[in-house]
Amino acid sequence: MATRVATRRNLARLVGGLIGAISSGTATTIVANSFAGSYADDYFNGWKLVMPDAANAADVNRVVTDYTSSTATFTWAGSRTDTTYTSENFEVYAPESPGYAEINEVIDRALARRNHTVRVAYPTLDSETMYAMPSWVRGENDIDLIQLRQSPNILSNSDFASWDSGPALAPSLWTLAGAGGTIARSTTGRIAGRYSAALTRAGTNVTLTFTVNPALVQQLQSKTLTMGCWVQASVASRARFSIGGTNSAYHTGGSDPEWITVSVTLSATAASLTAVLQLNDGDTTVYFSNPVCVDGSLTDDMRDGGDDAFSEVDIDHRKLGAFIQLERAHGISAQILTYTAQPYPALSAETTDSDCPTLLLDYSAAQNLSNVLRPGVDRSRLDRFLAESAGAAENLARRERWQPLARKSRPVTVIGGNW
Repeated sequence: MATRVATRRNLARLVGGLIGAISSGTATTIVANSFAGSYADDYFNGWKLVMPDAANAADVNRVVTDYTSSTATFTWAGSRTDTTYTSENFEVYAPESPGYAEINEVIDRALARRNHTVRVAYPTLDSETMYAMPSWVRGENDIDLIQLRQSPNILSNSDFASWDSGPALAPSLWTLAGAGGTIARSTTGRIAGRYSAALTRAGTNVTLTFTVNPALVQQLQSKTLTMGCWVQASVASRARFSIGGTNSAYHTGGSDPEWITVSVTLSATAASLTAVLQLNDGDTTVYFSNPVCVDGSLTDDMRDGGDDAFSEVDIDHRKLGAFIQLERAHGISAQILTYTAQPYPALSAETTDSDCPTLLLDYSAAQNLSNVLRPGVDRSRLDRFLAESAGAAENLARRERWQPLARKSRPVTVIGGNW
């Protein structure tokens, strides 16, 4: 997978930038032993020096004021607070070349204009035939397929397949809370679905919450709901979940996935409903997989296969609008499956993985970089890379957009809307 730091360094090399390891340093200097004797005294004076492993943002960027060839020492004005350089690297860019912030922006713009197909399920409603499209849909070409699936699960994205803000932020349609708490996309503890959600506590309890559509909550009033989820924890009494404010039992702490369930009967006036995955009372990491909730009882198929235990049928869509309209209502025992083009999220940290294939991100970012290069920058390597990589990169872009095999269709029409 591509990361921001790896992509930026690939781009740096295409415009004459250099990458090296820091051998030692002080508040105003670094030494790069691998450069010793290779460049003349003062060669790098005026160059942009980037130290991306710095402990704080203020110490990342400096301008070289002196370079000593024999010792490969870079000097700058303005002392750094962080003077620990163990296993750290640096980048240097010519004065006329784009620097750290500019190349990071180029990378984020490349991710935003490329996309991949994601599948998200939305529970159907009694007597309802019209449903909104996913929020990230920008136009007709972003819709790859619409399907109907006979799953009674009322939670969306419970397979944790979609992470529209990135794999280190909350999955699509779920909300993370808890100061210091973090989340990561994972496969640890995954029994069903695409991924598990790894929650890590750092001083404050952590929750991951799904809020059920209020219109659906009204249709579930007075009904008994059952929620189940695979949970994995190495410490007892840390990981559990709740539905409608009723808590499940905790995981026993045996380090293996455990299937846990809990039931709640909604009041006759219930107006809201949340499913909450919880990490409580101690700093550790726990994993949740395949959270599902149904009206009535859970089957073994839902436990072991989640929503994928149910079949889908295609429903036609002819044009894009704000809503899709089914030929008939399907009650609360089915899901609308949307296969849509989702832009790759911006990278929130240097080493955060992107789902965008490395070559595709390098190529797309290089295209953007080509458009912002200033006069005087040697672009020969950049142009050669773009020419040589175009075919393979565009093939990757097409592969990132996919459609399931077509099955028996049920008609659907699409109602207006401006996009």
